[in-house]
Amino acid sequence: QTALDINDVTIEEPDIISTYAGVENSYNNAVGGIVGYVDTNTENYGVELKNITIGNKAASESTSFGYKDATTQEVTVVGGLIGKNYTKSTNRLSEITYSTKIEDCNIYNVNLNGHRVGGIIGSSENNSSITSVAIYNTHVISTLGSSIKGVSNTKNNGRGCAGFIGYYRTSKDDNVIDGCSLEGYDLYSALEAGAVSGSSEGGTINIRNFKVSDTNIHSSKTVGALYGWNKTSILGYN
Repeated sequence: QTALDINDVTIEEPDIISTYAGVENSYNNAVGGIVGYVDTNTENYGVELKNITIGNKAASESTSFGYKDATTQEVTVVGGLIGKNYTKSTNRLSEITYSTKIEDCNIYNVNLNGHRVGGIIGSSENNSSITSVAIYNTHVISTLGSSIKGVSNTKNNGRGCAGFIGYYRTSKDDNVIDGCSLEGYDLYSALEAGAVSGSSEGGTINIRNFKVSDTNIHSSKTVGALYGWNKTSILGYN
């Protein structure tokens, strides 16, 4: 049994815009293609997203998530599927131990602007560092040169801009990204930027069969093809 189980959803050419104008820097303001902020209150239940398509591969122009542009100074977490993922590890999620499982999903031609911003998840963390994520056969693709931008903030610069998970903190060793790709995007960040994660710490992530193509990644501080800033053990191949 899962706390949130969403399957077989297509949302074509959406604009999901935040108008938040406060000064909170807690990263609790969130925008997502499916859910803005998700939390599981017990370790017995998790989240599953499967067969979800956000956007249109044949679109003539990009849609937008988060802030309409990349000039605002406010703090909002933005993700193509989940804005902020605050789930807790579970033993009742399809006989695996992940708190969030994402499978067979696609993001097409969506611009994402925010702090801690990712093509799939903006920020994945929990105060006890017990969030764990499995992402299978999921793709972030633009045929229009869409962008993912970590917006600069005068008080707390956007930490983490990525093709998949903007900011990730975990103590678990069973995190997986398998059979996934980032294609045709431009990434920009005030601090850290990378295809897998802009900023990541703790635990272990297994990256398998991951492809990055036709993608430009920019940062004014730390930047890498897969990670901008990393303190997570990495295993994997291909």
